[in-house]
Amino acid sequence: MKAVSKRRSEGGSSAGSPHLTGIWQLSERLRCIADFVSEGLVVADVGTDHALLPIVLCLEERIPGAVAVDVHKGPLQTAAEHVREAGLEDRIMLRLSDGLKEVKEGEAESLVIAGMGGKLIVSILSDSRDKLPAFREMILSPHSDAAEVRRALSAEGFVIVREAFIEEDGKFYPVIKTIPSSEKERGKPVVPDEAEAAFGPCLLREKDPVLARWLQKKQSRDREILESLSENGSVSAVKRREELEAEASLIAEALERMKRV
Repeated sequence: MKAVSKRRSEGGSSAGSPHLTGIWQLSERLRCIADFVSEGLVVADVGTDHALLPIVLCLEERIPGAVAVDVHKGPLQTAAEHVREAGLEDRIMLRLSDGLKEVKEGEAESLVIAGMGGKLIVSILSDSRDKLPAFREMILSPHSDAAEVRRALSAEGFVIVREAFIEEDGKFYPVIKTIPSSEKERGKPVVPDEAEAAFGPCLLREKDPVLARWLQKKQSRDREILESLSENGSVSAVKRREELEAEASLIAEALERMKRV
């Protein structure tokens, strides 16, 4: 399997081995996720698909091993073939699992959940709430509903420490790294405000150029839709206008924050 990398929107390869090319080359989004994983930690990769991420992390000697889980048998069979091809049967354990259900508490230190919607990610975290304190970090990349993920992280006692916003094949994906709150902070979670939850506290603070471009594009599109709905008095059109106006206000606030020194 070959996933071709496009372009980088946030820098930073880690201080480990050079990035692999060829058959094990990661896509832009997966490369960013890999770079967010701290070296030396055992990874639990939920929704591993063909296990490309843990394979590359092991081959680059970034991590000692991984537990790669997926809810579907087909991808795991392909993952098993890839793990054998890479000679990593002794370092990567494959498991059929719905979320974290078949991952033992403390079996991994870094949790990666990517390739699915935010509501599903929140459900996985909620269903395995008792296992979360054992993770030293979590790297999450929701395809949708990122605001719900960020709020859930705060509710579970985690703080966001790093983010990226990746453009890949015309689509945009947030990548969120979070760590447990310190004992001093525990019980007083930093709750993101509406703009931070929607667009990311680190991305806003760091004035991420990819996010800024996406916000401007979305702002223009929303204006066009609002204009097309301006003379439509149906109940559904009125409701849609209200949603778009609220979204437009939030986008304007985010763009204004990113302009501040």
